[in-house]
Amino acid sequence: MKLQPMATICRFIGKRPKDSQQLLDCGLPVARIPGDRKHTPRVVPAAFFRWMADRAGGEVTEDDIRRDFEDFLKGGKA
Repeated sequence: MKLQPMATICRFIGKRPKDSQQLLDCGLPVARIPGDRKHTPRVVPAAFFRWMADRAGGEVTEDDIRRDFEDFLKGGKA
């Protein structure tokens, strides 16, 4: 899976894209692409799934989050 824009991650977890700074402040792992014309951080999916599973406290696994995210990208509900 490719790097995802912050706006997509925000929508997946039910936040507005303008709230992305809150996620960064909470430790969301991102990759900053040198020379990227938009200068927006991109989210590494595997690290995001791990981060979400850690924040859930063991109630869900990385695989559960990955499946939900793939469904979300296909147009389903997360």
